[in-house]
Amino acid sequence: MATLTNPEANLDTKQAAILALGNTPDPQVTSLLVDLIGQADDPDWLDTLHQAILERGPAAVPHLGRLNQSLSRDLAGAGNAAQKQRLVLRLQTVNRSLAKLMTLEGDRIHTLDLRGLHLGYLSQGNREFILTLNKQNLAGIQWQGTRLNRAQLQGAILFDPGPDQTPDTYDDRIANLQGADLTDTDLTGANLTLAQLQGAGLLRANLTAANLTGTHLQRVNLERATLIQANLTGANLSQARLTGADLTEAILTEANLINSYLRQLNATGAIWAGANLRGAELQEAALADADLSAAILINANLQEADLQGADLRGANLQNANLRYSTLQEVRWQGANLAGADLQGARFTTAEVEASDGFVTAAPDLATGQQLRGVDFNEARNLSPGQLNYICGQGGLHRACPSSPEP
Repeated sequence: MATLTNPEANLDTKQAAILALGNTPDPQVTSLLVDLIGQADDPDWLDTLHQAILERGPAAVPHLGRLNQSLSRDLAGAGNAAQKQRLVLRLQTVNRSLAKLMTLEGDRIHTLDLRGLHLGYLSQGNREFILTLNKQNLAGIQWQGTRLNRAQLQGAILFDPGPDQTPDTYDDRIANLQGADLTDTDLTGANLTLAQLQGAGLLRANLTAANLTGTHLQRVNLERATLIQANLTGANLSQARLTGADLTEAILTEANLINSYLRQLNATGAIWAGANLRGAELQEAALADADLSAAILINANLQEADLQGADLRGANLQNANLRYSTLQEVRWQGANLAGADLQGARFTTAEVEASDGFVTAAPDLATGQQLRGVDFNEARNLSPGQLNYICGQGGLHRACPSSPEP
């Protein structure tokens, strides 16, 4: 300590003293080193303190967490550029130390409490901080309200079944990310099984091939996120926002998407079998070749959606809005279309009109069995041309010559 307080000691001497201090067994040294980070301005000096802190091991994490919160508050209220620069440099040092120490925690990592910290992207001059914990086991960490924007978490493990190796039991280690800011975060291939993400911000996040089985995603913001081939089986996405998201070939079997916002998403080839999409907003969604069998689409808005080749067998589309949607080659057997609005929906590229509301033939359209047995009697706003096609393909409607009265 005498060396550090000696005004005549040069920087090299002080740096050597700090590094020696880092190896001192006295536990009070940890708080001293962290306090020095909160006062330092010189990048080289901060680098030395970072090295010394690493020698203190995981015991430094709580001290660094408190300084992180203090610096974050000061940064939010900083009044000038010079002050902001000093605070960012200090916060970068704190976060670099936290990130490194997290990789040293080993089996104790699940006990970490990182709630409310600022671990997001920080840039100052030619120095930047991006939290990078690719393929790390982060299961069980408390991240509620933590800022993690632009973090690199590819292949990260945020769920661990615990010693019994059985999921959804008492000893599971599950990451809690409720309300966390994960904007632009890369979670490619991450395991987020059963994770708590309610109210989190995942704007533009990359979740390609991520495992989100049973994950809690209520009210989450996934707008323009990438979820290609992600597994969302049984996930709770009620009131989630996925406008413009890419769910190509994603699996959403039995997922809960009640009142979710899915406008203009790309879910080509996705599996929604048995999913609950009651009241979901799916305007202009790309759902070509999607499996929506047995899905609940009551009151869903599918206006102008592309459902070409989709599987809607056994789906419940009561009072759904299918106006101007693309419905070529859709499989409808067993679907409930009571009250469904089909105004302007395109069943075929051919346009065939009739002279009145009752069809006696479908003269310019080949007959087939694509809609055999599908009941359109309670669907709304069907045009004569649509009825020509429905009747020609074996569908049931009172306007069809061969259809029994409902």
